[in-house]
Amino acid sequence: MLGWGQRAMGLDLVPRSFDGTGIKVAIIDSGAAQPTHRNLHLTGPGLSVVSNDPKAWTNDTIGHGSHCAGVIAGGPVGGNSAGIRGFAPAAEVHIIQIFPGGQFSSLIQALDYCIATGIDVANLSLGGGEPSQIVEERLIKAKQMGIACVVAAGNSGGAVQFPASTPHVLAVSAIGKWGEFPPASFHATQAIEGFESADGYFPAKFSCFGPEVDVCAPGVAIISSLPADGFAAWDGTSMAAPHVTGMAALILAHHPDFQGPYQARDERRVEQLFSIIKRSATPIAFGDPNRTGVGLPNIARALGIDTALQAQPLAAVNGLPIGPEAVQAFRKLLQALSPAARDGANGLDGPVRSAPTSSEKLWQNAPVARGPARTSDMAPQSLGFFPPHIQSDYPNGFDQFAAFREALRRSGILQTRRQGTVGLQDTPQQAPV
Repeated sequence: MLGWGQRAMGLDLVPRSFDGTGIKVAIIDSGAAQPTHRNLHLTGPGLSVVSNDPKAWTNDTIGHGSHCAGVIAGGPVGGNSAGIRGFAPAAEVHIIQIFPGGQFSSLIQALDYCIATGIDVANLSLGGGEPSQIVEERLIKAKQMGIACVVAAGNSGGAVQFPASTPHVLAVSAIGKWGEFPPASFHATQAIEGFESADGYFPAKFSCFGPEVDVCAPGVAIISSLPADGFAAWDGTSMAAPHVTGMAALILAHHPDFQGPYQARDERRVEQLFSIIKRSATPIAFGDPNRTGVGLPNIARALGIDTALQAQPLAAVNGLPIGPEAVQAFRKLLQALSPAARDGANGLDGPVRSAPTSSEKLWQNAPVARGPARTSDMAPQSLGFFPPHIQSDYPNGFDQFAAFREALRRSGILQTRRQGTVGLQDTPQQAPV
């Protein structure tokens, strides 16, 4: 399936053959559940700069990096994929673990790795603390070497945080859209009253804003991968930035400019990439461009694909095309992941998760701004990922949600229970009853 964010950015109009082949993407974060998650098996190589264990990058104790990886490159390549597909599933995704415990020195090591290995696009869903001249110098060097850094604006609801505040990166704020989540869910609380476009988009309350914001992207009610093999609906600029990173990978792989005049790895290449992303954007009329930059990028427009053509079945499973039933199934999934559904509403029977998981506790204690918190409260030179504002795992008893099960069956996407969660089946079989 495709998430609402991928559809909002035109990925459903892009041929399946456009998959990011040949592009190196780095995700500088908390690791990725590569061995266990069905959508992340193709991620890697990787390394950890906070552990001596060469496999530490595959142990994502926080879940943050796995969620970002799913948006960027989730899903195996081919018609037998299952789960939620990212933008560039055939890209070579390098996982660089710097959390938990990351410092600016960790980020510098990660950027040095990107420079040494020829990374094309780096996703930085992180930030905080006072600006660092050394980090900024590394970002400048990375850009000069042809590395495009896409950075989350921050979740404090205030000024854009470092390093998104530097002019050497593409800063991404978060937006949501009414109709893409249950109106009584936590996600609805992230809308700012009085700011809504004619087509239902709104700026996220938590999102940092200011003149440094280049573009906006979906960052409310984003479903993606979660260790060990589950999914979660999260809010955050950390979820918005990967949408743009994945789009950037597709542009570099499939736009003719990067097989021609901008093939050389240099600063011009990065500037052209950022320019194409910005020119593809649809302005969103909130009355405040500081919240959206130039607007919401569109990958089909960026690649010059005729949107009048029939959309190819990018999110198809078992040869069945994506359509209204599949989209409705995705929305039913999001409804089931919402807090209201977890409380027994919307057709779910029985109790659901009782106590927070250990990873949730890590988010609650993460040394980054959440809501009204101030980054000045952090220790100098500290660095943190931007934690999501909500975690909504598949609840127990999810297979009793008859409406969702029927929508999945009709769209060719069948559910099955795996290790206490509900997944998407790889091959057709009788759906559970």
